[in-house]
Amino acid sequence: MQSGTPWDNFDNDTSPSEVVVGSAFTDESLDDKATPIQTNPVLQGQPIQPMTAGMAMGAPGQFIVLAPPSSAAKVIGILAIILGSFGVLSGAYDLLTTIGFDALYSVGSLMALVANGLFVVGGIGATKYQKKGIQILLLAVLISTIGQAIQINNVDTMYDQMLEDEEITAEEHEFLTGEGAGIFGAIATGAVVVCNAMCGLILAIPLMISNNGLDKSSLFG
Repeated sequence: MQSGTPWDNFDNDTSPSEVVVGSAFTDESLDDKATPIQTNPVLQGQPIQPMTAGMAMGAPGQFIVLAPPSSAAKVIGILAIILGSFGVLSGAYDLLTTIGFDALYSVGSLMALVANGLFVVGGIGATKYQKKGIQILLLAVLISTIGQAIQINNVDTMYDQMLEDEEITAEEHEFLTGEGAGIFGAIATGAVVVCNAMCGLILAIPLMISNNGLDKSSLFG
């Protein structure tokens, strides 16, 4: 039995703290056929997160969802084209049949025809997400309101023609052209203004939506 410690192989002047761990192993003691240890490179930094369609990077670690633009402008544009097309036909007929009436009434009929034409033009622009298309529609509503107010307050000649055609009685003609003319005109004008104001609010919906998809075109520069 041999006595001693592993430190007996070193000189007395050598302290354990000066011994390099693993120095006792040499290349000759290793098997030549040993498989070398392969190390993978270490990547530093933050991993790249995949991007998905409809998303964009905002602040670090946050995503911003990109929603498609609202279709309100296109829907309103299609409805305006349909209503404007029928309005052009009816407005042209009304203008042709009221040529012999009061001049101001004919002016009102002409303004109504122009307004319906603008409805078609503005509707086409709205379907293309043009901001000026919505503005043209609002302008058409204003012109139509003025034209209808002119017609309502200048219908005496039309009532005369209706009396001759026996479409109304003499009593009705007297009421419509006499004391009741002012009352009827005020009520009818107020109804026209209210109805067209509501129509204008509906047409302005795309302008009040944040994600409306409208371009920067404008009638006012």
